[in-house]
Amino acid sequence: MTELEIDADEGILLETDEAILVSDGEKQIEWLVLTDKNLRIVTKHRTGLFSYEDITQTIPLKSVKVVNGRPLVELKSADDYSHCMQIQSAQGRDIIFFEGGYSKKIAEDWISEIHGLLGAEYVPQPTVADCIYSGITGVAAGLKKAVVNAAQSSQKPKSDSGGVQFASSPMTQATASSAPHVCFCRNCGFAMHPRSKFCPECGASNAVGQNCSASTASSSQPDAAQRRVEYQGVISKCPNCGGEVHPLDAVCDFCGYKISGRAANATVVEFNRQLMAIESTRKRRILKSQTIDATDRQIITLINTFPIPNNVAELTEFMFMSASNIDVRYSKKGIFSSSNLSTPEGAISNAWLSKMEQIYKKASVAFGDDPLFDQIRDTYETKMRELKRL
Repeated sequence: MTELEIDADEGILLETDEAILVSDGEKQIEWLVLTDKNLRIVTKHRTGLFSYEDITQTIPLKSVKVVNGRPLVELKSADDYSHCMQIQSAQGRDIIFFEGGYSKKIAEDWISEIHGLLGAEYVPQPTVADCIYSGITGVAAGLKKAVVNAAQSSQKPKSDSGGVQFASSPMTQATASSAPHVCFCRNCGFAMHPRSKFCPECGASNAVGQNCSASTASSSQPDAAQRRVEYQGVISKCPNCGGEVHPLDAVCDFCGYKISGRAANATVVEFNRQLMAIESTRKRRILKSQTIDATDRQIITLINTFPIPNNVAELTEFMFMSASNIDVRYSKKGIFSSSNLSTPEGAISNAWLSKMEQIYKKASVAFGDDPLFDQIRDTYETKMRELKRL
């Protein structure tokens, strides 16, 4: 088996062995490695009737083609494969399909990482279906806004003279200006009339203005369109169309609006920072080595001791990361599973398995009723079935 070596100042960012090189006759990739300098593709080639040889293809990131400041690394469909990563470089075009139940998400993670290394931001291109769906939801959002405005207009106080409005005197206007003309629902923050009995947005009861926060025209309160409403573990809404968005999404699935303020997962970022710091101390990186060195032991210790987050959104992302780093070949339950603990890959994979079980136990106790827990449970059960442990 060919050993893959990288430079001392070259750090590994992503790696997997569950991928197919579609552009080269659908060859199984033995190892796919992304560093801060190169993308390395290791495939097995037949050299005889029963003999094979590992061939390593290296794509320097500086050779990736860039058009109008946009790297040509995109999400494409090829033949019978969907959600493939297509990368165009000076060496040609390579199409890679990531195996598993999250092929689109994994491909977008690799594409986003490559874009970041090239100093660009990856913005997924909407499909035709997305554009059609966005148009439909945009019309629905417009209709909803019109209905809400009509409801607010119908709730304005009427005069006692048969519905005829008379011009008010200066004294009346002065009295009216001193009274609050708008308030905000304490449940969802929606702007409404203080005499409304119920919030037009969420339906919460408003007992004669006592369940809302009042605001006057001369008040220093921000405008209703500028008020920021945050939901902790309940519902997140798109500021453009009002559609529900996943706490981990940075782009609205309904209208394509880019949601500001969605930074990268702090837990995953911090873990990757510490992991890269450990890898930087390795003088020589040999993949598939049979000896656990000091750097490998530090990585295992980091995985085992890294604190599990208390936020359900960060827990979900950390669960995805843990499950994707478990190598089924080394952690699959069987007669020889215990012998894998002596290899670096087996020891690290089993450390990730232990971490995934810790995350699942904490999430089931703390967030068992949260909608996001369904994704954590599905990820956990899918991986455990692959490992023959469920």
